[in-house]
Order: sequence, then C-alpha cells, then structure tokens
Amino acid sequence: MYIINLVRSLSEPYPGAHFLYKNKIIKVFKIYESNFKKKSAYLFEEPGKVVNISNGIIIRCSDGYLRIKNTFPSVNIKLGDYL
Repeated sequence: MYIINLVRSLSEPYPGAHFLYKNKIIKVFKIYESNFKKKSAYLFEEPGKVVNISNGIIIRCSDGYLRIKNTFPSVNIKLGDYL
C-alpha cells in the first residue's frame, strides 16, 4: 500500500503525515498493514471508515486494512467515523 510508504517517508525527523479529524490536524507517525477480518460478510465498508478501535485504529482502504498506532495529539476516534 502506498499510504504506508508515504507515512514512513514523512516520519521523524520530518513533520509527519497528517489527516483532518473534526477540523483538527492529526499527525501520524506509525502505520501498518492489518490482517483484520470483518465478522459479518454482509456488511460493506467504504474506504476511509474506522472499522475497529481495540488495538489501534483500523481503517478500511480500497485494497485492505490499515492500523494506525501513533498519532499526535491523541484522539478518541469512534467506530464508524471516516478519516
């Protein structure tokens, strides 16, 4: 996934990759590809949707799932939000 390489390339000592959440800039420093499996096959998840928050933030992408480990500042992202 290209997003993983983008986040890695912008991590320390650079300012970090970022996204907007509730009109605030949230910086991302660690992101991984996730092997998350959805429990219900009939649920459709659009890219950008938060599908799990138990061990990091898991986001649905067009070709898989990503897990965000470190953000600055820390945020309470809710299940079902879009990033």
